[in-house]
Order: sequence, then C-alpha cells, then structure tokens
Amino acid sequence: MIREKRNKEKLASYYRKFMEDGVIDPNVHPWVAESWQRCRAMKLPHETMPKLNKLSREEIVEHQKTHEFIVKYVDGLYEQSKQHFNIHNLSMLLIDEDGYVIKKLCTALFFRE
Repeated sequence: MIREKRNKEKLASYYRKFMEDGVIDPNVHPWVAESWQRCRAMKLPHETMPKLNKLSREEIVEHQKTHEFIVKYVDGLYEQSKQHFNIHNLSMLLIDEDGYVIKKLCTALFFRE
C-alpha cells in the first residue's frame, strides 16, 4: 500500500530502498512501513518468497467436505451481507485450523469461489 496512485513498481523500489538503506519513503502507508520494520527486526528472509504449501484440487474438495457445515454457514452469511461486501470492496477467506484456505468470498470486482 502506498499513499499515492497504486503502483507495484514504486512500492517494490520503496521496499528495496528500505532494505538497502533503512529509509522508509513517505509515500509508504504507515501500516506497511511498520510491518517492514517488524520483519527486519525479526531478521525474516526477504530475498525470495518462502515456499507455499498448496493443496491439490482434490485436497481442497476434501477439506471443503470436512468443513461442509461451516462452508454452508459462511455462504449463507455472505449472501445476507453481499451488498455490504460490494459497497466496501471487502473480501473474506475461510481458513481451516491448519491455515489452509477453504473458501474465498470476494466482491464482484474480484471473484467468488
């Protein structure tokens, strides 16, 4: 997040400047800057993205079956508040106890699975 018009390249250059020189550009949102500082203080790796553990389509379906009750409940909740999601451009992830995404609920600007 940057304060001016969103631009991925600018944000990436601000991040590189922070990592190399420790300088936070004033256009970087304070929440993002704070997160960068916390990560740097914890000495988290930043050169490459960590490996993500993705589930296969079959495993996702199995997880959804395991959590079928809550998926149906959240679907109903989403349907009742869809207008609120659209007005405020919100999205929601339903995550299981192991941290895997079971379902994504997004505004019309994005998509809904």
